Amino acid sequence: MSSIIVKNFYFFYLLTFFYYMIYLIINQTGELNLNLLDLEDEKFKTVTVKGQTFKIRAMFPKDKRLIAQKRMVLQNGQPVSSLTDNDFYFFENIAINDICIESMPKGFDSNLSCENWQDEELIHLVANEIRKHTSYIEEELKKNRPIDGIEKG
Repeated sequence: MSSIIVKNFYFFYLLTFFYYMIYLIINQTGELNLNLLDLEDEKFKTVTVKGQTFKIRAMFPKDKRLIAQKRMVLQNGQPVSSLTDNDFYFFENIAINDICIESMPKGFDSNLSCENWQDEELIHLVANEIRKHTSYIEEELKKNRPIDGIEKG
């Protein structure tokens, strides 16, 4: 019985030692690795477009899949090759806005798709802001990727 306790003690001692060494290595370099949890506060952003204030969030892989599905529904099953570039981007922007807008101004019905908005330019401008915010988040994450198999920090 006591040998099991001694073995467990040494195991936890070594495990604690390795965690402590990793902690020291990270703190010596003074660099911190960012991940999505570190950017949790930055995931959402409030933007003002044409005098209207929207709370948006960045697109992530799951959202991009949902956007593609919604765009296909909006296309009524038409193949992408049959659409003009303007139609494709119009459907894409509607899908992006419907998925990534967290809150809208009071004059907008959040239960309806943005396809019901009267201002087509507003649809495109808000979707462009979402794309910019997504690019910013992606760039912040790329800055902290491992290089040549060696992690920063």
